[in-house]
Amino acid sequence: MKNILITGGSGFLGRNLAKKLKNKNIFIYDKVQPNYKCKFIKGSILNSSKINENLKTYKIDTIIHLAASLGVSNTEKKPSEVIDINFLGTLNILKAITNTKVKKFIFASSSEVYGDNKKKMIENLDLKPKSLYGHTKILGENLVKTYSNLLGFDYLIFRFFNVCGYGQREDFVISKFFKDIKEKKEITVYGSGIQKRSFCHVKDACNAIVLTINKKIKNQIFNIGNNKEPISIKNLAILIRNNSKYKCKIKFIPFKKTDRSKNREIYYREPDLRKIFSMTNYMPKINLIQIIKEYTDQQLI
Repeated sequence: MKNILITGGSGFLGRNLAKKLKNKNIFIYDKVQPNYKCKFIKGSILNSSKINENLKTYKIDTIIHLAASLGVSNTEKKPSEVIDINFLGTLNILKAITNTKVKKFIFASSSEVYGDNKKKMIENLDLKPKSLYGHTKILGENLVKTYSNLLGFDYLIFRFFNVCGYGQREDFVISKFFKDIKEKKEITVYGSGIQKRSFCHVKDACNAIVLTINKKIKNQIFNIGNNKEPISIKNLAILIRNNSKYKCKIKFIPFKKTDRSKNREIYYREPDLRKIFSMTNYMPKINLIQIIKEYTDQQLI
């Protein structure tokens, strides 16, 4: 890789990945100026001609496509925006690759594509998403594979499982719980809190991406996450509360008052990482207690 374009590089995953790739020639393509020093191109992924122009101008050979409308709550409230950004935006970038030097396309997908499952999710499972966000990510994956065949570039698709870390948006669960604590409010848990998640620190997620790129693997789909510590949301709330100075109450909110109904909630989400381990030796290193400590150290709570 000589010249890398990261779409959505101003976001949480993007800025951490850019730091990890600091020895590479990186260009950030986003609507918002990043809060770190970089080669920045201001633009929208809905503008295919501008993308094509920049791919040619900067002789981009690798695209890491992270730009997306994120979060189930956000995407359910703004369905047209989600389709525009997650589907049409991805289509625009892929169309813009025509007659450029791009040889590799990396697409950020999501564990939402699997829907609910009672066992660890392996890459060859049938995909049964419960959210519009999950459906748009499947469409994105299929677009990438289709245009790879059409234009001849290599691809990697990463399905991320609950990537987290200090500095993430406050509508994601760990950041949200800490926001509640900082403001001395009750921690709010949806439903009974029995739903399980497996949290992966953003540094581990970025390490998995870089390992896979460096191995020169092509045309594969990988889970990226941490499969060592699945935890219920209820127990997560208790763990976070017990590791903070303010011992707030935990409040349980019925699903009918949330962005998911009871039937649309995902109750078990844990990645099977055998594929990425077998091909890269990737192993997550940062555990949940370390993640929580990162928040408490930064917020002094």
